[in-house]
Amino acid sequence: MAIIAAGAAASTLNPRWSGYFASPFFLAPCLAFAVNLGACAAARLRRELRRKSRRHGPDILHAGLLVALIGAMASAAGRTEGVVPLRIGDSVRLPAGGVLTLTDFIAERYEDGRPRSWTSVVSVDSGKGERRDGLEIRVNAPLRIGGLGVYQSSVGSESELRLSDRSGNSLRLSIGEETDGAEPSVRFSGVDASGNAEAVVREAGRERRVRVGKTATAVGPYDAVVVERTTSVLRAVSDPGFPIAAAGLILAAIGAAATLFRKLKEELR
Repeated sequence: MAIIAAGAAASTLNPRWSGYFASPFFLAPCLAFAVNLGACAAARLRRELRRKSRRHGPDILHAGLLVALIGAMASAAGRTEGVVPLRIGDSVRLPAGGVLTLTDFIAERYEDGRPRSWTSVVSVDSGKGERRDGLEIRVNAPLRIGGLGVYQSSVGSESELRLSDRSGNSLRLSIGEETDGAEPSVRFSGVDASGNAEAVVREAGRERRVRVGKTATAVGPYDAVVVERTTSVLRAVSDPGFPIAAAGLILAAIGAAATLFRKLKEELR
């Protein structure tokens, strides 16, 4: 227990030890502790079964701790995590199948401009004919999709080049994207420190660069402007051991409550 506690404290304080919980230095002591606790619990249970007046509160507590420990080791070995920035209308495929789409994003601020809350409104299509709309993801209020937890991580911004042609058709380009079709073509190459976009126009085998700001600028056959779009940064965590650990902690709490109740009852006598 001392080795486990010391390693956990060190990995929390030192970011370079972030992989400690998935390493043998954590899993081996946990396994040894589980074997030790299991042996002690089994020996105690055998003794209790021989008695007329049985007390199984500690046995339930030990069993719960064992289940929680198994869940913790499963989490350490199998936990995966990913971060994805989404704009309204963007979709991402979920690891277990299905598609999550950001349908709205709400950012509330205090009067002094400080952020108050971020809420991502999403829809989830399971791919099996089931679709859920209007699901909210808030800070400290994740969305659970099976064994996947989706958290509101942060908020970002992304530059976008908006093009409109003479016919009224519109296109949106992210950095690095290029219009499809025949020349002249336009590529959004980046944004400078002033927030102006640089568009590369390719025509007749030649390229020329055009600076685009927040007012309409002629770029080849298009009128172009650069805009900043808010992105919701979501963090998805797959933790196979979480439900096991949660069940173990509930079981341990029941065992602890039963033990405490039995002791209080004896004191009152």
